[in-house]
Amino acid sequence: MSSPTFRPIPAGSGTGDMTKAVYDTDDDGKVDSAKTLDGFDSADFASRTASDLTLYVYEDATGDADGSSKANGFTTLQAAIDAIPDVAQNVTIIVCKGSTNYLGQTTTIQKASVKSLTIQGEFYAYEACDANAVAGKVVDANADFSNFAVGDRVVCTHYSGTVGSSSIDDYFYATITEVGEGYVQTSEETKVPTTGWRYLINQTVFDGNDGWDIVIYDLTPDLPTQTLGLSIINVNAQAIAGRRPYVNRCIIYDTYGISTNPEQGLIIDSAVFILINDIGGVYTWGPGTLIVRRSLFAGNSRIASGAFISELGRLYCYYSGFFGLHVSLDSVASTCNIYCSTCYIDSTCTYGAYGYNITLDNCTNNAATPVTNLTSGGSIEEWDGQALPSIDDATGGQVLALKSDKSGLEFATVSGGGMDPIVAALIFG
Repeated sequence: MSSPTFRPIPAGSGTGDMTKAVYDTDDDGKVDSAKTLDGFDSADFASRTASDLTLYVYEDATGDADGSSKANGFTTLQAAIDAIPDVAQNVTIIVCKGSTNYLGQTTTIQKASVKSLTIQGEFYAYEACDANAVAGKVVDANADFSNFAVGDRVVCTHYSGTVGSSSIDDYFYATITEVGEGYVQTSEETKVPTTGWRYLINQTVFDGNDGWDIVIYDLTPDLPTQTLGLSIINVNAQAIAGRRPYVNRCIIYDTYGISTNPEQGLIIDSAVFILINDIGGVYTWGPGTLIVRRSLFAGNSRIASGAFISELGRLYCYYSGFFGLHVSLDSVASTCNIYCSTCYIDSTCTYGAYGYNITLDNCTNNAATPVTNLTSGGSIEEWDGQALPSIDDATGGQVLALKSDKSGLEFATVSGGGMDPIVAALIFG
């Protein structure tokens, strides 16, 4: 049997053929019916492409409520989170100052498709102070303070040496009472913020009204969530909790602090914690890594801890200051590790560092009890035929090292060098 022969049917000669004159009446090179869906033109539908996205939240907005601008902003942060489309990749939510500064009690973040999320205040400032001789007057000739207003929060921190690269050894927390050209006056009436001081001003405030709900709660696995330039105050729960929170230039006042979930990382940079309650500033659950830089922890509680590390956790702290705390740096299990460099612990603290595996490098520690270095007890009899010293012989800031004659191991003081602890934390954490 011979193979069948197939021949093309001439255009327009049978049922089902497509002629340009019939199917492309507008002569744009596209089949007309392919451009509509249920009678709607394709232009009515947003294109499904991965993109960056900026949304606005404004409590007093009266516009379209689509988040496209301040006037059209969502009225709560949760509404903005819920409106993030699946195709959005890097999302920034700008939260504007509202009439009461109350922007919802709880925000739950569950957006698996988003690669990064930043929640930031509309206006915030973090800069060095100019020379000045008036108590509470923050002077910065290069700054534009016109977007700030009476009642906005201010924290000024004094550095022992180079601003931002040395320990914080003094501070004050205040509100703005006057806004001028190149300066703001604050309610602080005793300290003079001059050269060597740095100011942080936050305009957008989340006031929890003493509620019992976490304000920002990130439940999305592996989503880096940055909170930038916000104040979170008056919460009987955590201000921020989640998988991988990054808190930058925020003021956390009278809350249960910030926490990270087990096996996740928490980064705090240039933030302020004023602790009125009896819990603490930042803490990790389980084998989490906590990195703190250029931050202030202050309280009037004789119970609160500045940084609390639970079992298998690690803390790396740099250029920070601790005031009025029961324990500045606290670890609770023999598997915990604390490394603190170029920090200031004030005499108003009961314990400077309390726990296991504590290393303090270039720190000023004026606490009533500077270091309580716990040990797990016991010893390892030998390693590769070498007798080992008892763990009970170790003291703060020491590591187990090979003796100079290579005859065995001994506890020795860290002399510098090696990998930067932050780099080590990111690589091995």
